[in-house]
Formats: sequence, C-alpha cells, structure tokens
Amino acid sequence: MTEAYKIASIPLPNGSRIGIAPQPGLRNPLSDDLDVITNWYPQMLVSLTEPSEALDARSAPMSLMLEDRGIEWVQFPIRDFDVPSPVMTQFWAEVSARIHDCLCHGGSVLLHCRGGMGRSGMVALRLLRERGLSRRRSLGMVRSAQPGAIETEPQLNWGLYGFQGQLFEQLVAS
Repeated sequence: MTEAYKIASIPLPNGSRIGIAPQPGLRNPLSDDLDVITNWYPQMLVSLTEPSEALDARSAPMSLMLEDRGIEWVQFPIRDFDVPSPVMTQFWAEVSARIHDCLCHGGSVLLHCRGGMGRSGMVALRLLRERGLSRRRSLGMVRSAQPGAIETEPQLNWGLYGFQGQLFEQLVAS
C-alpha cells in the first residue's frame, strides 16, 4: 500500500511558496510522487540528500524526469541530521540567490531531504531568515507547515543564524 506524497507549504506574502517534503520515490513509485510534485507547480526542486541516499539506480534519473516536467533541479547535499559543512558557504550563497530569485518572482521552491523534516526544515528556516523575517516568525511558519521540522540543535542554529551561528558553535566547543 502506498502512502500519499505530502508537501508542507509555507506561503509567502508575494504569493510564492516554499515546500518541504520527503525524498520522492521513497515510499511510492518515483513517477507517482513526481506527479504530485508537478501538480504543486514548483519552478525549482532542491535536493538536500547525499548521493549515498539515492534511490534505485534502475529508474530514470530524477534530474531527467524533472527536466521533462519543466522543473529546475538543484543539489545541495547535507549529511542526515547535520548542517552544511563550512566549505559549502560559497555554494550556499549561489544556491540561496537562485532560490530567492525564484521566490521574488512569485515562484515556488520545493525542498526535500530523506524524511522531509530535518534538513528541509532547516533550509526553509534559513531562507525565511534571509528574507528578513524574525527568528520567532520564521520558526513558527516552518513548524506550522511541518510539525517536528528541524530535528537537531545544530540544524536550528544554522537555520536561525546561518554559517555565522555554525562557526560560533565551533568556537565555543573548542
């Protein structure tokens, strides 16, 4: 029995949306989950899973399936239950700029990790903070859309403060 693919939506004032979801194809056939994603109308899908979490190699690559549906695919791999490594700082700036460009033009961006909770919630929180929302409001919006999102204290800190918070934690720990 398959489980319906669920996308938690965070609406933004200009009509754009940030979605949080589990890895497509994890519990259902990939094509079924991609149908749900397509009907949510994202312009961009951001995969936060690592290559080792990839699904069945016998299926068509998700990148090609998304391209056929007119959805841009961006990869920003993060280890499960973790935060982006400090070396990813420059790459995050690029990814973040692309996401914000889409959101500023009223588009929708879907974030996915393995379970659709920790990494996806953390990145959604970071994006809301970068858009100028307060810590309290940003966290409330993420957890209202996806209860239980953001699973670890380091994820919460990265979502709230970005790489500066992560570097602060490392200094305190040393």
